[in-house]
Amino acid sequence: MVAMPSRRSLGRTLTTEARNIKRNYRKEISKISPACLHTSLDLWTSRSHHSVLGIRAHYIDDNWNLKNHSIGFVDFRGHKTAENVRKEFKSLVHNEYGICPSQLGVIMTDNAEENVKAFDMKEFTQEGAEEVDVSCADDESSDESEEIENNVVFSTDINPSDWEDMENEIPQLEDGDDNLADFVKDLVDWSETKMRRHGCTAHALQLVVRECLRKNPRASEIMRYVQQLIAFFNSTYWNQRLKSLANKGLIKIGDTRWNGFLLALQRILEEGFITKVNAVLEEAKQGKARSRVPDLITPDLEQDMVELASLLTPFLQLTHTLQSDEVTSSQVIPGLIGIYKQVASTACVKDYMNALRASLCLSLVERFGASLQFNQKSKGAKKQLLKVFANKAYVLASILDPRVKMKPFLNKITKPYKLEAYVPSEHEARDILTEEFDLMKPSSDCDEQGESLPKEPLSISSKRKRVDDVVFFWDKNEAPNFNKNEEFELSEVE
Repeated sequence: MVAMPSRRSLGRTLTTEARNIKRNYRKEISKISPACLHTSLDLWTSRSHHSVLGIRAHYIDDNWNLKNHSIGFVDFRGHKTAENVRKEFKSLVHNEYGICPSQLGVIMTDNAEENVKAFDMKEFTQEGAEEVDVSCADDESSDESEEIENNVVFSTDINPSDWEDMENEIPQLEDGDDNLADFVKDLVDWSETKMRRHGCTAHALQLVVRECLRKNPRASEIMRYVQQLIAFFNSTYWNQRLKSLANKGLIKIGDTRWNGFLLALQRILEEGFITKVNAVLEEAKQGKARSRVPDLITPDLEQDMVELASLLTPFLQLTHTLQSDEVTSSQVIPGLIGIYKQVASTACVKDYMNALRASLCLSLVERFGASLQFNQKSKGAKKQLLKVFANKAYVLASILDPRVKMKPFLNKITKPYKLEAYVPSEHEARDILTEEFDLMKPSSDCDEQGESLPKEPLSISSKRKRVDDVVFFWDKNEAPNFNKNEEFELSEVE
Protein backbone atom coordinates (compact mmCIF):
# COMPACT_ATOMS: atom_id res chain seq x y z
CA MET A 1 0.00 0.00 0.00
CA VAL A 2 1.39 3.38 -1.02
CA ALA A 3 1.46 6.05 1.69
CA MET A 4 0.70 9.51 0.37
CA PRO A 5 2.81 12.33 1.84
CA SER A 6 0.95 14.88 3.88
CA ARG A 7 0.41 18.47 2.83
CA ARG A 8 2.87 19.57 5.51
CA SER A 9 5.56 17.18 4.24
CA LEU A 10 5.11 18.37 0.68
CA GLY A 11 5.27 21.96 1.90
CA ARG A 12 8.57 21.35 3.68
CA THR A 13 10.03 19.58 0.65
CA LEU A 14 8.99 22.32 -1.74
CA THR A 15 10.25 25.04 0.59
CA THR A 16 13.66 23.37 0.88
CA GLU A 17 13.84 22.83 -2.87
CA ALA A 18 12.85 26.45 -3.55
CA ARG A 19 15.51 27.68 -1.12
CA ASN A 20 18.19 25.59 -2.86
CA ILE A 21 17.13 26.81 -6.29
CA LYS A 22 17.19 30.43 -5.14
CA ARG A 23 20.63 29.93 -3.59
CA ASN A 24 21.97 28.61 -6.90
CA TYR A 25 20.37 31.49 -8.78
CA ARG A 26 22.01 33.98 -6.40
CA LYS A 27 25.45 32.49 -7.12
CA GLU A 28 24.94 32.74 -10.87
CA ILE A 29 23.48 36.25 -10.72
CA SER A 30 26.32 37.55 -8.55
CA LYS A 31 28.78 36.83 -11.39
CA ILE A 32 26.87 38.78 -14.04
CA SER A 33 28.58 41.87 -15.46
CA PRO A 34 26.99 45.32 -15.10
CA ALA A 35 23.93 45.96 -17.30
CA CYS A 36 23.92 42.32 -18.47
CA LEU A 37 21.06 41.01 -16.32
CA HIS A 38 17.70 41.56 -17.99
CA THR A 39 14.31 40.98 -16.42
CA SER A 40 10.73 40.63 -17.58
CA LEU A 41 7.69 40.97 -15.38
CA ASP A 42 3.99 40.42 -15.74
CA LEU A 43 1.11 41.28 -13.44
CA TRP A 44 -2.09 39.33 -13.95
CA THR A 45 -5.33 38.64 -12.11
CA SER A 46 -7.03 35.25 -11.93
CA ARG A 47 -10.75 34.69 -12.29
CA SER A 48 -10.96 34.63 -8.51
CA HIS A 49 -9.52 38.19 -8.46
CA HIS A 50 -6.15 37.08 -7.10
CA SER A 51 -3.31 39.26 -8.44
CA VAL A 52 0.17 37.83 -8.95
CA LEU A 53 3.39 39.54 -10.07
CA GLY A 54 5.81 37.19 -11.83
CA ILE A 55 9.43 38.10 -12.58
CA ARG A 56 11.92 36.31 -14.86
CA ALA A 57 15.66 36.86 -15.25
CA HIS A 58 17.48 36.56 -18.58
CA TYR A 59 21.23 36.48 -19.06
CA ILE A 60 24.12 34.67 -20.76
CA ASP A 61 26.43 32.77 -18.43
CA ASP A 62 30.21 32.34 -18.64
CA ASN A 63 29.79 29.34 -20.96
CA TRP A 64 27.63 31.30 -23.40
CA ASN A 65 24.42 29.57 -22.40
CA LEU A 66 21.26 31.65 -22.55
CA LYS A 67 19.50 31.38 -19.18
CA ASN A 68 15.83 32.18 -18.55
CA HIS A 69 14.82 31.75 -14.90
CA SER A 70 11.56 32.46 -13.12
CA ILE A 71 12.94 34.04 -9.96
CA GLY A 72 9.74 34.66 -8.06
CA PHE A 73 6.00 35.18 -7.85
CA VAL A 74 4.66 37.85 -5.53
CA ASP A 75 1.19 37.84 -4.03
CA PHE A 76 0.30 41.33 -5.22
CA ARG A 77 -2.16 43.06 -2.92
CA GLY A 78 -3.34 46.61 -2.99
CA HIS A 79 -3.90 48.93 -5.92
CA LYS A 80 -2.10 48.36 -9.21
CA THR A 81 -0.12 51.58 -9.11
CA ALA A 82 3.34 52.40 -10.42
CA GLU A 83 4.60 52.86 -6.86
CA ASN A 84 3.40 49.41 -5.76
CA VAL A 85 4.76 47.70 -8.88
CA ARG A 86 8.16 49.32 -8.36
CA LYS A 87 8.17 48.47 -4.65
CA GLU A 88 7.40 44.79 -5.25
CA PHE A 89 9.96 44.59 -8.05
CA LYS A 90 12.73 46.05 -5.88
CA SER A 91 11.69 43.91 -2.93
CA LEU A 92 12.08 40.70 -4.89
CA VAL A 93 15.15 41.33 -7.05
CA HIS A 94 17.15 43.17 -4.39
CA ASN A 95 16.07 41.65 -1.07
CA GLU A 96 15.73 38.07 -2.31
CA TYR A 97 18.63 37.94 -4.77
CA GLY A 98 20.89 40.86 -3.87
CA ILE A 99 20.63 42.30 -7.37
CA CYS A 100 22.12 45.79 -7.62
CA PRO A 101 20.62 48.37 -9.98
CA SER A 102 23.91 48.57 -11.89
CA GLN A 103 23.50 44.90 -12.88
CA LEU A 104 20.17 45.50 -14.56
CA GLY A 105 20.02 45.99 -18.30
CA VAL A 106 16.53 46.04 -19.81
CA ILE A 107 13.27 45.57 -17.91
CA MET A 108 10.58 44.15 -20.18
CA THR A 109 6.93 44.75 -19.24
CA ASP A 110 3.62 45.00 -20.98
CA ASN A 111 2.33 48.43 -21.91
CA ALA A 112 -0.02 49.05 -18.99
CA GLU A 113 0.21 52.58 -17.60
CA GLU A 114 1.39 51.47 -14.16
CA ASN A 115 4.30 49.53 -15.70
CA VAL A 116 5.33 52.45 -17.91
CA LYS A 117 5.35 54.87 -14.98
CA ALA A 118 6.97 52.38 -12.59
CA PHE A 119 10.25 52.48 -14.49
CA ASP A 120 10.11 56.00 -15.86
CA MET A 121 13.23 57.91 -14.80
CA LYS A 122 11.45 61.02 -13.47
CA GLU A 123 8.90 59.09 -11.44
CA PHE A 124 11.57 56.67 -10.23
CA THR A 125 13.95 59.38 -9.03
CA GLN A 126 11.37 61.56 -7.30
CA GLU A 127 9.57 58.80 -5.43
CA GLY A 128 12.77 56.85 -4.75
CA ALA A 129 14.36 59.89 -3.09
CA GLU A 130 11.41 60.17 -0.74
CA GLU A 131 11.90 56.56 0.33
CA VAL A 132 15.45 57.21 1.65
CA ASP A 133 14.51 57.72 5.28
CA VAL A 134 17.09 56.46 7.78
CA SER A 135 14.67 56.69 10.68
CA CYS A 136 12.55 53.95 9.12
CA ALA A 137 15.40 51.44 8.94
CA ASP A 138 14.84 50.05 12.41
CA ASP A 139 11.16 50.85 12.75
CA GLU A 140 9.20 47.92 14.17
CA SER A 141 5.80 49.53 13.64
CA SER A 142 5.55 48.78 9.93
CA ASP A 143 2.11 48.04 8.59
CA GLU A 144 1.01 44.43 8.53
CA SER A 145 -0.43 45.01 5.10
CA GLU A 146 3.05 45.79 3.75
CA GLU A 147 4.37 42.55 5.20
CA ILE A 148 1.55 40.63 3.53
CA GLU A 149 2.18 42.35 0.21
CA ASN A 150 5.79 41.20 0.16
CA ASN A 151 4.99 37.51 0.71
CA VAL A 152 6.28 35.26 -2.04
CA VAL A 153 4.11 32.45 -3.40
CA PHE A 154 6.92 29.99 -2.55
CA SER A 155 6.04 30.44 1.14
CA THR A 156 4.37 27.50 2.90
CA ASP A 157 4.68 25.60 6.19
CA ILE A 158 8.20 26.12 7.62
CA ASN A 159 9.77 24.68 10.74
CA PRO A 160 10.62 27.13 13.55
CA SER A 161 14.26 26.15 13.08
CA ASP A 162 14.02 27.22 9.45
CA TRP A 163 12.74 30.63 10.51
CA GLU A 164 15.69 30.95 12.90
CA ASP A 165 18.11 30.20 10.06
CA MET A 166 16.47 32.83 7.90
CA GLU A 167 16.54 35.42 10.69
CA ASN A 168 20.26 34.83 11.18
CA GLU A 169 20.83 35.77 7.54
CA ILE A 170 19.13 39.18 7.96
CA PRO A 171 21.53 41.88 9.21
CA GLN A 172 20.50 43.90 12.27
CA LEU A 173 20.61 47.61 11.43
CA GLU A 174 21.88 49.89 14.18
CA ASP A 175 23.13 53.47 14.24
CA GLY A 176 26.80 53.64 13.29
CA ASP A 177 26.74 50.13 11.83
CA ASP A 178 28.20 49.59 8.36
CA ASN A 179 25.08 47.60 7.48
CA LEU A 180 23.00 50.73 7.97
CA ALA A 181 25.27 52.67 5.63
CA ASP A 182 25.00 49.89 3.04
CA PHE A 183 21.23 49.87 3.47
CA VAL A 184 20.99 53.60 2.82
CA LYS A 185 23.43 53.34 -0.10
CA ASP A 186 21.25 50.67 -1.69
CA LEU A 187 18.21 52.91 -1.44
CA VAL A 188 20.09 55.80 -3.01
CA ASP A 189 21.41 53.56 -5.81
CA TRP A 190 17.92 52.34 -6.60
CA SER A 191 16.56 55.89 -6.64
CA GLU A 192 19.31 57.36 -8.83
CA THR A 193 20.02 54.57 -11.32
CA LYS A 194 18.27 54.92 -14.65
CA MET A 195 16.07 51.97 -15.54
CA ARG A 196 15.62 50.97 -19.17
CA ARG A 197 12.13 49.64 -19.86
CA HIS A 198 11.08 48.11 -23.15
CA GLY A 199 7.43 47.53 -23.93
CA CYS A 200 6.39 43.98 -24.78
CA THR A 201 6.01 43.64 -28.54
CA ALA A 202 3.75 40.59 -28.29
CA HIS A 203 1.39 42.50 -25.99
CA ALA A 204 1.33 45.47 -28.38
CA LEU A 205 0.49 43.10 -31.26
CA GLN A 206 -2.47 41.86 -29.26
CA LEU A 207 -3.65 45.44 -28.74
CA VAL A 208 -3.37 46.13 -32.47
CA VAL A 209 -5.56 43.16 -33.38
CA ARG A 210 -8.14 43.70 -30.63
CA GLU A 211 -8.57 47.36 -31.52
CA CYS A 212 -8.98 46.71 -35.23
CA LEU A 213 -11.41 43.81 -34.74
CA ARG A 214 -13.53 45.86 -32.37
CA LYS A 215 -13.79 48.79 -34.79
CA ASN A 216 -14.63 46.70 -37.87
CA PRO A 217 -18.39 45.90 -38.05
CA ARG A 218 -18.03 42.75 -40.16
CA ALA A 219 -15.20 41.35 -38.06
CA SER A 220 -17.20 41.99 -34.87
CA GLU A 221 -20.21 40.29 -36.46
CA ILE A 222 -18.15 37.21 -37.33
CA MET A 223 -16.76 37.09 -33.78
CA ARG A 224 -20.28 37.14 -32.32
CA TYR A 225 -21.39 34.42 -34.71
CA VAL A 226 -18.47 32.15 -33.80
CA GLN A 227 -19.24 32.68 -30.11
CA GLN A 228 -22.89 31.73 -30.74
CA LEU A 229 -21.75 28.65 -32.61
CA ILE A 230 -19.47 27.60 -29.76
CA ALA A 231 -22.22 28.23 -27.20
CA PHE A 232 -24.62 26.04 -29.19
CA PHE A 233 -22.14 23.18 -29.39
CA ASN A 234 -21.57 23.35 -25.65
CA SER A 235 -24.61 21.10 -25.55
CA THR A 236 -23.41 17.57 -24.86
CA TYR A 237 -25.83 16.09 -27.39
CA TRP A 238 -25.03 18.38 -30.31
CA ASN A 239 -21.32 18.29 -29.56
CA GLN A 240 -21.42 14.49 -29.76
CA ARG A 241 -23.37 14.68 -33.02
CA LEU A 242 -20.70 16.97 -34.52
CA LYS A 243 -17.87 14.74 -33.31
CA SER A 244 -19.57 11.68 -34.77
CA LEU A 245 -19.51 13.36 -38.20
CA ALA A 246 -16.23 15.30 -38.11
CA ASN A 247 -14.25 13.39 -35.42
CA LYS A 248 -13.55 16.73 -33.72
CA GLY A 249 -15.40 19.63 -32.15
CA LEU A 250 -15.08 23.39 -32.09
CA ILE A 251 -12.29 25.17 -30.20
CA LYS A 252 -13.48 27.33 -27.33
CA ILE A 253 -12.44 30.98 -27.23
CA GLY A 254 -10.48 32.25 -24.22
CA ASP A 255 -11.45 35.35 -22.29
CA THR A 256 -8.26 37.39 -22.54
CA ARG A 257 -6.62 36.94 -25.95
CA TRP A 258 -7.84 37.22 -29.52
CA ASN A 259 -5.78 34.22 -30.69
CA GLY A 260 -8.43 31.86 -29.31
CA PHE A 261 -10.86 33.37 -31.81
CA LEU A 262 -8.40 32.76 -34.66
CA LEU A 263 -7.83 29.15 -33.59
CA ALA A 264 -11.61 28.60 -33.50
CA LEU A 265 -11.87 30.19 -36.95
CA GLN A 266 -9.11 27.97 -38.33
CA ARG A 267 -10.89 24.86 -37.02
CA ILE A 268 -14.12 25.91 -38.74
CA LEU A 269 -12.24 26.47 -42.01
CA GLU A 270 -10.62 23.03 -42.01
CA GLU A 271 -11.47 21.07 -45.12
CA GLY A 272 -14.98 19.59 -44.96
CA PHE A 273 -15.67 20.87 -41.43
CA ILE A 274 -18.23 23.52 -42.45
CA THR A 275 -20.29 20.88 -44.26
CA LYS A 276 -20.45 18.81 -41.06
CA VAL A 277 -21.35 21.85 -38.94
CA ASN A 278 -24.16 22.84 -41.31
CA ALA A 279 -25.49 19.27 -41.29
CA VAL A 280 -25.81 19.32 -37.50
CA LEU A 281 -27.37 22.81 -37.55
CA GLU A 282 -29.95 21.70 -40.12
CA GLU A 283 -30.81 18.71 -37.95
CA ALA A 284 -31.18 20.97 -34.90
CA LYS A 285 -33.50 23.34 -36.79
CA GLN A 286 -35.97 20.49 -37.20
CA GLY A 287 -36.54 20.40 -33.46
CA LYS A 288 -38.69 22.54 -31.16
CA ALA A 289 -35.90 24.89 -30.03
CA ARG A 290 -34.94 25.90 -33.57
CA SER A 291 -35.09 29.63 -32.70
CA ARG A 292 -31.93 29.21 -30.60
CA VAL A 293 -30.00 27.43 -33.34
CA PRO A 294 -27.41 29.63 -35.12
CA ASP A 295 -27.77 30.28 -38.83
CA LEU A 296 -25.96 28.05 -41.26
CA ILE A 297 -22.56 29.10 -42.58
CA THR A 298 -23.22 30.59 -46.02
CA PRO A 299 -20.64 30.81 -48.85
CA ASP A 300 -20.40 34.59 -48.30
CA LEU A 301 -19.75 34.12 -44.59
CA GLU A 302 -17.17 31.43 -45.34
CA GLN A 303 -15.37 33.79 -47.75
CA ASP A 304 -15.24 36.50 -45.09
CA MET A 305 -13.92 33.97 -42.56
CA VAL A 306 -11.16 32.93 -44.97
CA GLU A 307 -10.08 36.53 -45.55
CA LEU A 308 -10.24 37.35 -41.84
CA ALA A 309 -8.13 34.31 -40.93
CA SER A 310 -5.59 35.24 -43.63
CA LEU A 311 -5.21 38.73 -42.15
CA LEU A 312 -4.81 37.52 -38.56
CA THR A 313 -2.58 34.47 -39.05
CA PRO A 314 0.68 36.49 -39.47
CA PHE A 315 0.04 38.15 -36.10
CA LEU A 316 -0.32 34.78 -34.40
CA GLN A 317 2.86 33.44 -36.01
CA LEU A 318 4.93 36.45 -34.92
CA THR A 319 3.46 36.28 -31.41
CA HIS A 320 4.60 32.66 -31.09
CA THR A 321 8.08 33.61 -32.34
CA LEU A 322 8.48 36.45 -29.84
CA GLN A 323 7.23 34.39 -26.89
CA SER A 324 9.89 31.69 -27.17
CA ASP A 325 12.76 31.26 -24.70
CA GLU A 326 15.36 31.89 -27.39
CA VAL A 327 16.91 35.19 -28.51
CA THR A 328 13.91 37.16 -29.80
CA SER A 329 14.99 40.81 -29.68
CA SER A 330 16.65 40.43 -33.09
CA GLN A 331 13.35 39.19 -34.54
CA VAL A 332 11.31 42.27 -33.58
CA ILE A 333 12.20 44.59 -36.48
CA PRO A 334 12.29 41.94 -39.27
CA GLY A 335 9.17 40.36 -37.79
CA LEU A 336 7.19 43.61 -37.82
CA ILE A 337 8.33 44.43 -41.35
CA GLY A 338 7.41 40.91 -42.46
CA ILE A 339 3.97 40.97 -40.88
CA TYR A 340 3.30 44.40 -42.38
CA LYS A 341 4.17 43.15 -45.87
CA GLN A 342 2.08 39.98 -45.44
CA VAL A 343 -1.01 41.85 -44.30
CA ALA A 344 -0.64 44.59 -46.92
CA SER A 345 -0.34 42.01 -49.73
CA THR A 346 -3.33 39.91 -48.61
CA ALA A 347 -6.00 39.88 -51.32
CA CYS A 348 -9.42 40.84 -49.96
CA VAL A 349 -12.66 40.84 -51.97
CA LYS A 350 -15.11 42.40 -49.53
CA ASP A 351 -15.02 46.09 -48.61
CA TYR A 352 -15.05 45.45 -44.86
CA MET A 353 -12.07 43.12 -45.13
CA ASN A 354 -10.21 45.70 -47.23
CA ALA A 355 -10.94 48.24 -44.51
CA LEU A 356 -9.67 45.82 -41.86
CA ARG A 357 -6.45 45.25 -43.81
CA ALA A 358 -5.86 49.00 -44.04
CA SER A 359 -6.57 49.56 -40.34
CA LEU A 360 -4.23 46.73 -39.30
CA CYS A 361 -1.39 48.22 -41.36
CA LEU A 362 -2.05 51.72 -40.06
CA SER A 363 -2.22 50.50 -36.46
CA LEU A 364 1.10 48.66 -36.88
CA VAL A 365 2.68 51.91 -38.04
CA GLU A 366 1.17 53.83 -35.14
CA ARG A 367 2.05 51.36 -32.37
CA PHE A 368 5.58 50.53 -33.48
CA GLY A 369 6.77 53.43 -35.64
CA ALA A 370 5.08 56.73 -34.86
CA SER A 371 6.20 59.03 -32.07
CA LEU A 372 2.73 60.58 -31.74
CA GLN A 373 -0.66 58.90 -31.66
CA PHE A 374 -2.73 59.26 -34.84
CA ASN A 375 -6.05 61.09 -34.44
CA GLN A 376 -5.53 61.76 -30.74
CA LYS A 377 -8.83 62.36 -28.95
CA SER A 378 -9.23 64.71 -26.01
CA LYS A 379 -10.83 61.95 -23.94
CA GLY A 380 -9.84 58.36 -23.38
CA ALA A 381 -6.62 56.59 -22.49
CA LYS A 382 -3.55 57.38 -24.55
CA LYS A 383 -1.87 54.57 -26.44
CA GLN A 384 1.60 53.49 -25.37
CA LEU A 385 3.70 53.77 -28.54
CA LEU A 386 6.77 51.53 -28.63
CA LYS A 387 8.76 53.38 -31.35
CA VAL A 388 10.61 50.14 -32.09
CA PHE A 389 12.36 51.37 -35.23
CA ALA A 390 13.89 54.28 -33.32
CA ASN A 391 15.14 51.97 -30.56
CA LYS A 392 18.89 51.43 -31.05
CA ALA A 393 18.79 48.21 -29.02
CA TYR A 394 16.47 46.53 -31.53
CA VAL A 395 18.44 47.85 -34.51
CA LEU A 396 21.71 46.52 -33.06
CA ALA A 397 20.11 43.19 -32.13
CA SER A 398 19.00 42.70 -35.73
CA ILE A 399 22.38 43.63 -37.21
CA LEU A 400 24.33 41.38 -34.83
CA ASP A 401 22.10 38.36 -35.48
CA PRO A 402 23.84 36.28 -38.19
CA ARG A 403 20.41 35.22 -39.48
CA VAL A 404 19.26 38.80 -40.03
CA LYS A 405 22.19 41.23 -40.39
CA MET A 406 21.33 44.24 -42.62
CA LYS A 407 18.40 42.67 -44.48
CA PRO A 408 15.58 44.68 -42.82
CA PHE A 409 17.26 47.95 -43.75
CA LEU A 410 18.13 47.11 -47.36
CA ASN A 411 14.69 46.30 -48.80
CA LYS A 412 12.29 49.12 -49.50
CA ILE A 413 8.66 48.88 -48.40
CA THR A 414 6.17 49.74 -51.11
CA LYS A 415 3.43 52.29 -50.69
CA PRO A 416 0.57 53.17 -50.06
CA TYR A 417 1.19 52.57 -46.36
CA LYS A 418 3.50 54.57 -44.11
CA LEU A 419 5.89 52.12 -42.47
CA GLU A 420 8.76 52.98 -44.83
CA ALA A 421 9.03 56.43 -43.24
CA TYR A 422 9.99 54.89 -39.88
CA VAL A 423 12.29 51.99 -40.82
CA PRO A 424 15.95 53.09 -40.62
CA SER A 425 17.78 53.21 -43.91
CA GLU A 426 20.91 51.17 -44.55
CA HIS A 427 23.02 54.29 -43.91
CA GLU A 428 21.25 55.04 -40.61
CA ALA A 429 21.63 51.44 -39.42
CA ARG A 430 25.36 51.53 -40.22
CA ASP A 431 25.74 54.79 -38.30
CA ILE A 432 24.08 53.24 -35.23
CA LEU A 433 26.44 50.26 -35.31
CA THR A 434 29.48 52.45 -35.91
CA GLU A 435 28.53 54.73 -33.03
CA GLU A 436 28.15 51.75 -30.70
CA PHE A 437 31.55 50.35 -31.65
CA ASP A 438 33.10 53.79 -31.17
CA LEU A 439 31.97 53.63 -27.56
CA MET A 440 33.74 50.27 -27.20
CA LYS A 441 37.07 51.42 -28.67
CA PRO A 442 40.15 51.80 -26.45
CA SER A 443 40.71 55.35 -25.23
CA SER A 444 44.15 55.40 -26.91
CA ASP A 445 46.18 53.54 -29.48
CA CYS A 446 48.66 52.31 -26.85
CA ASP A 447 48.61 49.38 -24.48
CA GLU A 448 49.29 49.57 -20.74
CA GLN A 449 53.09 49.63 -21.35
CA GLY A 450 52.75 52.55 -23.76
CA GLU A 451 53.53 50.49 -26.86
CA SER A 452 51.56 51.07 -30.02
CA LEU A 453 48.78 48.60 -30.76
CA PRO A 454 49.21 46.60 -33.99
CA LYS A 455 47.14 47.65 -36.97
CA GLU A 456 45.71 44.46 -38.46
CA PRO A 457 43.12 44.26 -41.19
CA LEU A 458 39.66 43.01 -40.28
CA SER A 459 39.60 39.55 -41.81
CA ILE A 460 37.61 37.69 -39.17
CA SER A 461 34.30 38.16 -40.95
CA SER A 462 35.30 36.12 -43.99
CA LYS A 463 35.78 33.02 -41.82
CA ARG A 464 32.39 33.21 -40.15
CA LYS A 465 29.52 31.03 -41.17
CA ARG A 466 25.80 31.51 -40.73
CA VAL A 467 24.27 29.58 -37.86
CA ASP A 468 20.72 29.33 -36.54
CA ASP A 469 21.65 30.06 -32.91
CA VAL A 470 22.81 33.65 -32.42
CA VAL A 471 24.30 32.94 -28.96
CA PHE A 472 26.28 30.00 -30.35
CA PHE A 473 27.52 32.24 -33.16
CA TRP A 474 29.00 34.86 -30.82
CA ASP A 475 30.37 32.14 -28.56
CA LYS A 476 32.44 30.74 -31.43
CA ASN A 477 33.34 34.08 -33.04
CA GLU A 478 35.01 36.79 -31.05
CA ALA A 479 34.01 40.32 -31.97
CA PRO A 480 36.94 42.21 -33.55
CA ASN A 481 38.64 45.00 -31.60
CA PHE A 482 38.59 48.25 -33.53
CA ASN A 483 41.58 50.54 -33.17
CA LYS A 484 41.10 54.26 -33.26
CA ASN A 485 42.59 54.86 -36.71
CA GLU A 486 41.18 51.78 -38.42
CA GLU A 487 38.71 51.99 -41.26
CA PHE A 488 35.47 50.37 -40.07
CA GLU A 489 33.95 47.95 -42.56
CA LEU A 490 30.62 46.19 -42.29
CA SER A 491 31.31 43.22 -44.52
CA GLU A 492 30.35 40.77 -41.82
CA VAL A 493 26.87 42.21 -41.37
CA GLU A 494 25.92 42.57 -45.01
